[in-house]
Amino acid sequence: MTEPTFSSRFQLLDRIADGPIESYQALASTGVVVMAHFLSPGDPATARVLEQVRELPRAPEGKIMEITASDGRPVVVTRFILDFESFPAWLEGEAPTPPAAEEDAPGEFTQMFRALDAPGSAGEPAAGEPAADPPAAPTPRSAESSEPSPPAAPPPPS
Repeated sequence: MTEPTFSSRFQLLDRIADGPIESYQALASTGVVVMAHFLSPGDPATARVLEQVRELPRAPEGKIMEITASDGRPVVVTRFILDFESFPAWLEGEAPTPPAAEEDAPGEFTQMFRALDAPGSAGEPAAGEPAADPPAAPTPRSAESSEPSPPAAPPPPS
């Protein structure tokens, strides 16, 4: 099942996950327990999975120890993964998150309108200033009356 180069470096122990990607607990020739994940060469997702794996940090910082092949199948060797469910689930959790897109600064036009909406701008009192009285509402005229309405009372002094 395995080529001499792979089998001389790793001894497969227990199958942990089955499916398009078979994962095994393995013993490295150095005595370290690792995991070997065998990908399907005919699966269209294999190229994408390998691309994701290549983006991850390598050991000692990361968990990827090497990418090799055995019997024509790509194999990803990782450090032992605690709470392992499946290689795709682990890979999704390990994938680097893309940097957040920086928000563009508002343009000059937007800044002018924001300045008008700011406290203390025209129409709004600045902090600590009393609000101005609203303008008096016009009184309704009756259709029969042709006399002008009396003027509204002036606002009280502040």
